[in-house]
Amino acid sequence: TLPLLDGSFELGLGAHWNNLEAGAMAWHNVDGCQSEATTAERPDRKGKVLQITNPSKPGSGYGMTSQTVPADPEATYQLSVWLRGAELQSEAVQLFVGDSVVVAAPGGTYAWRQLSGQFRASDAGKPGPDGLVPLSVKIVMAGPGKVWLDDVKIETLNP
Repeated sequence: TLPLLDGSFELGLGAHWNNLEAGAMAWHNVDGCQSEATTAERPDRKGKVLQITNPSKPGSGYGMTSQTVPADPEATYQLSVWLRGAELQSEAVQLFVGDSVVVAAPGGTYAWRQLSGQFRASDAGKPGPDGLVPLSVKIVMAGPGKVWLDDVKIETLNP
């Protein structure tokens, strides 16, 4: 398992999810997007979730948060997330590793479900001086709707 910090959002959005490449803002809107992200209590169990609301029309930019984790360049990983959607446009919410979409949320209104996708660290970047690939993990909201995310994890499938 990679050291993705606070994938359950218990410490709030800015503690480890911080868009270092965008001035360390916890949530960053681009190209006129009006999305908002906060942490909220999860009603069906103890704990917090990331809640994102986007009233913007499709094609009106995107909002995002990210963090960077070190990875073995030879390994294959699985990125997973639990999410719930309300009036969500198809693929409005995407989880990227580097520049590639690894998980995309379906459209509609639905209860909690787990989604996952696989990736190779070597496809997401080149190793640094320490021999590890710095993976940029991004949560992006690029369409209208509301979504709740929880338990974002990255697990090693094969070293």
